[in-house]
Amino acid sequence: MDTKDRCTIVYADDAMIHHVLMRAMAQSHLLDLVYCASNGRELIDYLHENEHELPEICILDLHMPVLNGIETA
Repeated sequence: MDTKDRCTIVYADDAMIHHVLMRAMAQSHLLDLVYCASNGRELIDYLHENEHELPEICILDLHMPVLNGIETA
């Protein structure tokens, strides 16, 4: 499958082990995980810097420092 045909995802979670698991899951399902953030502020900054290529899906942890998932959404 061509990478342009893959669903693009960004992910925010303060638990680094979840980043590893999300990358493995995305790869096994042929999804394009383009960015993992440690908190909501990091993710928002990334999205502003890359607003010309916004992802199709954002997965957010509800309990994170700085900005939680609800505040980020």
